Amino acid sequence: MNLSQKIDRYLLFSELCAFLTFGIGFVALMGWSLESRLLFSMNPNYKPMPPNGALTSIIGGLSLYILNGSFSWKKKFLFSGSIFIILISIIRVIEYSIDIDFGIDFLIFNFKNYGKWYSTAAKTSFFGALNMTLAGISILLLSIRKEYKFLEYISIFIGNIITFIGAVFSLGYIYGVPLFYSSNQVPMSFNSAFMFIFLGIGISLAGSIPEMRQRLAAEIQLDEAKKQIESAFLYSASGMALIGINDNWLRVNQPFCNILGYTKEELTSRQFFSLLERESVIDYIVKFDDLLSAKVESLQMENQLQHKSGDLVWALLSISLLRDEQNLPEYYIIQMQDITKLKKIESDLLNAKSVLEEALHSKSHFFAAMSHELKTPLQSILGYSELIAEEASQVGAEQIVADSLKVNRSGKDLLKMINDILDIAKLDAKKMEVKSDLFELKILLEELIDTIKPLLAANKNTFSLFISEEITFIYQDIDKLKHILLNLLSNACKFTVNGKISLAVNLSKIDSKKWIQFEVVDTGIGIPEEDLRRIFNPFQQSIDSNTRKYAGTGLGLTIAKQFANLLGGDLTVESKVDEGSRFIVILPLRDSSESYLLDSI
Repeated sequence: MNLSQKIDRYLLFSELCAFLTFGIGFVALMGWSLESRLLFSMNPNYKPMPPNGALTSIIGGLSLYILNGSFSWKKKFLFSGSIFIILISIIRVIEYSIDIDFGIDFLIFNFKNYGKWYSTAAKTSFFGALNMTLAGISILLLSIRKEYKFLEYISIFIGNIITFIGAVFSLGYIYGVPLFYSSNQVPMSFNSAFMFIFLGIGISLAGSIPEMRQRLAAEIQLDEAKKQIESAFLYSASGMALIGINDNWLRVNQPFCNILGYTKEELTSRQFFSLLERESVIDYIVKFDDLLSAKVESLQMENQLQHKSGDLVWALLSISLLRDEQNLPEYYIIQMQDITKLKKIESDLLNAKSVLEEALHSKSHFFAAMSHELKTPLQSILGYSELIAEEASQVGAEQIVADSLKVNRSGKDLLKMINDILDIAKLDAKKMEVKSDLFELKILLEELIDTIKPLLAANKNTFSLFISEEITFIYQDIDKLKHILLNLLSNACKFTVNGKISLAVNLSKIDSKKWIQFEVVDTGIGIPEEDLRRIFNPFQQSIDSNTRKYAGTGLGLTIAKQFANLLGGDLTVESKVDEGSRFIVILPLRDSSESYLLDSI
């Protein structure tokens, strides 16, 4: 018999006991109403059930029936009924204790001619009153059991006491023991004794049902969970298997078999370790031992397994160990995914990466070689152009001087471009070194201003400089910092006409760390929002039609940003078209005692 059937039987017997309890009380009450001694006492020698006992028996039977139902007014009725039973029964216990009759039955009935029968009733039955008091208490406890679960056990215990007392007096009547029914003070009526057997059993059964329902609900949830787990095991897209501690197969799903090309029968006839690549078996045995000894909770490994065809299949294995309540190992849970295609893609990507790296290295090597090859004759051109200009100036050949200076300027522009290409090549090859020194920042900035004065004058721009008083000497790579600032200031001069350009240097604090911040602000043409994302990419310039007339390779900002990153900082930009741009360089504020060795970005 399963738990659901057991609950149904408990409910049936509890309701039957409720009906019998109600019936005994109702019959006795009808006997008093119809003056039929046969109804309220089956034997003239037995003490009959008093009217108050009959009434409490009726209420007790009703309460027991309602207790197992789901009526909306259930709690109110049970509370009221149990309080009524307890009050009546306590009054009866007091009557016994002080040997007095309060006339409860005369309040229930207006006795007329059948008072002679009432004189024979067990009106001061102590055990009857005590039992009914216990019954009222147990019904009250069961009515509030949801709030206090332990009350169910107390109610069951009380129900057993009620049943025991009723059984004792019933046996006394059955076997004719006068002690249980002949005294004026001690006796319990015959029908009350049997009524208490049914009422006590009913209360015990009703107290047991809620816990059984909870157990049934838990079993249903557990069965549902088992079904879900079973479905997940059988219909999972991944291969799943349960393997015993002795390397024996317990269960395996179809995807596991499909990955390796075996049927379930073929697969379970082999040991799991025999499927592994030979070189990895020892490693797996060690790791399985780590699982057994609880050094690790689970394993996840990529490995090659032998397919039925003889090929090797790449698989991602996730392995865990299930333990019992005593923490003893039961079996391994293995999940497997076929990653052969992913491994092929990974291999192709690695090969492509290798080819690309080689191509990039060749490109950087080519740029460096070509740049060096170009710089040698270019240096000669610059030297000769300066020499020609000097000699032409001495003889008064002004046209030759002008042409020589043009050649010299173009040569310097070409040299700057070549230097930029060399820098990019070094950055790509991660061979750019940082050489930090302690220097006075103000002197560096004054040199920069002298350098850009011709550019400022060319486009009729004004310039302002602000340096925080807190900043004097800094420890940085002076050449790279100069390169960054010169590039930003040169761009500001180039893209601003009749405007304002400023450089502000301040200290800032980010995450309790001190930084030095350089802000280059101009009122130039600005940068379109769609170009801000790519402005720092190599060989990129704003595609705005207004900027196509400005020359440049598009390497300046790329190098400036990578230099800033190389120095431990960053370069960012904010800009609006026709309003200007704001470039911000932040670098860590360090001193010469700090170690700062960066051989590559």
